[in-house]
Parts: sequence; structure tokens; C-alpha cells
Amino acid sequence: MIAMSRSIKGQGGKFGRCVAKAAVLTSGGLGRVPDSGLRRLLYHWPRIREQLLQGAYQPQPLKRVKIPKPGGGERPLGIPTVLDRFIQQAVMQVLQGSWDRTSSEPSYGFRPGRSAHQDVAQAQVYIAQGYG
Repeated sequence: MIAMSRSIKGQGGKFGRCVAKAAVLTSGGLGRVPDSGLRRLLYHWPRIREQLLQGAYQPQPLKRVKIPKPGGGERPLGIPTVLDRFIQQAVMQVLQGSWDRTSSEPSYGFRPGRSAHQDVAQAQVYIAQGYG
């Protein structure tokens, strides 16, 4: 996260504008985030933004939980804080445009509007055409 915030400094402040715009446009709440959480974010935003731009922001430790597996046993899961998840999403939205421009057109991995199911379907088309 710190490395990402450092690389964003060269983006002409896009990151800060992206998060601030998201916070302002959703003044009724961020999805399931209560209004009190949004008010807290807006109140602390100048300090958080400065930490991000300076590369000094430190994400909070993940909440660790264990999820039961269907066949027995448990799978560990780490849940970020709402603020850390909000920042992760904002970073992704800023960087996504750069990533998409450099991605190969047939690439389906982690791209908006594309899925693993579409990737498998396209692979089946290629195999049927004799490329497999």
C-alpha cells in the first residue's frame, strides 16, 4: 500500500481527487457504511490524504477469522478495516485505467467487464477452431 501511494504522487494528485470525489458524491453513505463513518472519514481525510501522498500511511492489522470448509477444517480469512478497503478501492480505480491500456486485448484476468467464465468460453472456442 505504501509503495502504491508513493507511485500515485506522480499521477498529478489523481488519487486524492478520486477518493475525495467518491467521499463527496456519496455523502448519503458509502454503500453500507453508516453516515457516521462517512463523517469520520471526511473529518480525518486531510491527515489521511497527507499520509498517503507522503508514503507514510500504515494500514491497520487485518481482522483474522476462520471460515469452515465444506469438507472439514477451516480456512483463514483476513478482513481489512473499512477505511483500508476504501483506500484499496480508490487506488485500484485510479490505476485501473493505466493497467487496461497496457493489457493484451484477449486478457481476461482481473479486468472490468470480464470474467473467468468468459475466459474459459473463449478458450473452448479456440480449441474448437483447432488451436488447442
